[in-house]
Amino acid sequence: MPTNQTSGQVSNQTVHQNREQPLIQAQNVSRQYRLGEAIISAVNDVSLEIRAGEFVALLGSSGSGKSTFLNLLAGLDRPTSGAIHVRGRNLAAIDSMELARYRRDTVGMVFQSFNLLPRMTLEENVELPLRLAEVDRGEREGRVAAATGQQSCYNWRDGLHRWPAGRAAA
Repeated sequence: MPTNQTSGQVSNQTVHQNREQPLIQAQNVSRQYRLGEAIISAVNDVSLEIRAGEFVALLGSSGSGKSTFLNLLAGLDRPTSGAIHVRGRNLAAIDSMELARYRRDTVGMVFQSFNLLPRMTLEENVELPLRLAEVDRGEREGRVAAATGQQSCYNWRDGLHRWPAGRAAA
């Protein structure tokens, strides 16, 4: 999604590709923060539609509002103005429990840093969201094995049970 190069902020751009109902629709979304007397506009009047099968990349310089916008789409923050609909439901109208289920069951996030729990192995870190979702143990084991087995260039799965996350093997 292009950014407004003069302000460095995510700006008003609308993406339309096919005529199906969008899975995600952001309508005139803005997010402002107060810093003392100043008002910081992190996201300014963004409209976006994402349909099934589409891949979207948010591009922009540091501080342009990309992470803020993704946090809004994930339901981690609420817009100052505008609306975000996911599968036709307004995220602002969802109660906190349902919003937690939405984040657990629908949203997948890959952070710039790993955000692993240091006292858990990598395998346990991969399994944690599945445990929180109350996925059956057998299914969890299979899904963790499938996820970690995709690393074909290095068989790091063998060591997952031995080292806590964040501590490399010597």
